[in-house]
Amino acid sequence: MATYYVSTTPAEQLAKLYGKLVGSHYYKATRNWTWVRWQLEVQLTELVATKELVVRAWDSSQNTQPKYMNWNLMGMMNNCWFNVKLSLDRGDTPSALLCEHPTMISQTSARGWMEKSKVADAAAVDGATEKQRTDLPTYTKAQVESHASEDDCWIICHGLVYDCTRFLKDHPGGPQSIVLAAGTDSTDDFDAIHSEKAHAMLKDYLIGQLAGSAASRAPVVTQNVPVPEPTQTAVITTPAGATFLNSKEWKKMTLESKKLLSPSIRLFRFTFSGEKFGLPVGKHVYLKLPQEQFHKDMAVKPVMRAYTPSRWGPGYVEFIVKIYFPESGRPGGLFTPLLDRVRIGETIDTKGPLGEYEYLGNGQYTLVNQPAPCNARHICMIAGGTGITPMWQVLDALQHDQDTPFVSLIYCARYLSDLVLVDEIDALKSRKPDRLGVHYVLSQPPPTGDWNGGRGRLKATEIADRLFPFADSHTHDNDKLVLLCASDEMVKNCCKPIISNIMGSEFASNNIFVF
Repeated sequence: MATYYVSTTPAEQLAKLYGKLVGSHYYKATRNWTWVRWQLEVQLTELVATKELVVRAWDSSQNTQPKYMNWNLMGMMNNCWFNVKLSLDRGDTPSALLCEHPTMISQTSARGWMEKSKVADAAAVDGATEKQRTDLPTYTKAQVESHASEDDCWIICHGLVYDCTRFLKDHPGGPQSIVLAAGTDSTDDFDAIHSEKAHAMLKDYLIGQLAGSAASRAPVVTQNVPVPEPTQTAVITTPAGATFLNSKEWKKMTLESKKLLSPSIRLFRFTFSGEKFGLPVGKHVYLKLPQEQFHKDMAVKPVMRAYTPSRWGPGYVEFIVKIYFPESGRPGGLFTPLLDRVRIGETIDTKGPLGEYEYLGNGQYTLVNQPAPCNARHICMIAGGTGITPMWQVLDALQHDQDTPFVSLIYCARYLSDLVLVDEIDALKSRKPDRLGVHYVLSQPPPTGDWNGGRGRLKATEIADRLFPFADSHTHDNDKLVLLCASDEMVKNCCKPIISNIMGSEFASNNIFVF
């Protein structure tokens, strides 16, 4: 039986205390909450064979709690399913049930089932790792550093040495993200971005162990590691005339400002030491932050993601980022809520540049593993949401071209407020009307009826009409290029199949680049 406190003030009265609510309609409609008293009695006999008790709730609109935690610094509004492990206590009271909470509920209570499972998992992985280390060759750090190219790529992870050369061509994120770490200890970076499945895959590439390293540890450990304050780490000073970015070294940037562009989209402006950011057009960078602790025994590991700046200049760089909050029973993002909680004056780690595509100007571009630059006189860009940022990099570079290519942009978003950089795009279009075509698509356009762009999901006819509108029958396929940056679902299930149907499978295989 469970009992919860209920407020005597109606939810509507509570909401009015905070003034006019902002955001899209669906967000307003679900902003009014309050405590509700409830209880449920269950017969003990029904729980004897039960291994786990889960508490979960729905409201009248069928909104429900997320399955997993989306913790914040103060632990507020954590509303995930509550899981209690059940087992029979065969001590003095044979009919009693032992209920284990996820974590310690007081300073004197025993470890919760989450801590116990982590200890068991870590011990199992440690044992397996120790077996792997038996009779492995030993390499010095200098030896590993000599294997740092696309043809010979070694990395260090948790004190073990891996030869990743044969995996480069199959890496989902492209070979360059591995090559950036070649010859280095990439333990933190690997843990920050990869799942347990990726850790398991590493064993296929294990070739040795690092000389002088401690026993290899599992990626998940149980000792208490304090969360570092971002501002406590010394900022690396960039020498005058040098570029700030370094593909082999994490650098510190300071958050100068944060602007809300929509209920879920933010414009972050960071400052750094030096004048030149050092990012080629079309490339992106990694951003890294420490993960928050769910409980005091949880190890803190870094979390990092790749982002494309929207603009940069002397001593500053800006990023437009969509924050993925929990919604409709789905857990929120892992990195973006951390980024959203960075305060003005705090620092964040960055490293780069990385990426396989680089725009050189006048329609020329390079791709990784291609021997010479290519030339595209006709470029079609399809962007979804904040996937507009790499497209805007290229569009902004067109202003400096002497021989500007013909570009068609299809920009899709959910709401009108989610369309960012529109003023800049429209201004460029007005200056180059014979070289740039733009088509906006909203899946949920304004109800007023004054929206002139596309409605609903992106349609095959919209792509066909705007794929290469400036080309004629004499334009060769080698002069055409499609750039995509959107969700995996939009790229794989919409854009690629439609373009393949229009242009042919060979064109789709050779002339589409996905950021």
